This record gives sequence, structure tokens and C-alpha cells, in this order.
Amino acid sequence: MSKTEDVPQADLIADLTYEAALARLEELLNELETGDLPLDDALTRYEEGVMLAARCERLLEEAALRVRRWQGDEAPADFADWE
Repeated sequence: MSKTEDVPQADLIADLTYEAALARLEELLNELETGDLPLDDALTRYEEGVMLAARCERLLEEAALRVRRWQGDEAPADFADWE
């Protein structure tokens, strides 16, 4: 058994960057859209896609929070000049 087989898929997805998760999600969508997959394979890809979509959403929410912090009281005094 390889090391990657020992690590649950959710843990691997949790380590992906936004760009990597989105790229993998797009790959899965392309595979699913062909309609050539056996049902079990399609379900496995769907489950992975749901986890990837959740990862992307979480990362986008974290990025939005960081932006809001910079726009709020924690922003440097000269931040308003950038707008």
C-alpha cells in the first residue's frame, strides 16, 4: 500500500490550494460529462467533486474575510488612498 493510499482523500483535498482544487474539479466535471463512466466510478468522482467544491468555497470565504479585515478597522491608515 502506498503512502497516499494511507491518507484519507479528505485530508489530501484539505491540503490543496484553490487553484489545484479547482483544476481537479474541472477534470472531474469533464469526465462526468462524457457519460462513459460506470456508475460506481461516476459516484466516486461525484463524491470527490463535492469535497473539492467545499474546499474551494472555504478558501474563497477565507479570502473574502481577509479582504474585509483590510477594509475595516485593521486596515493601514493609507489603505483608503488605494481605492
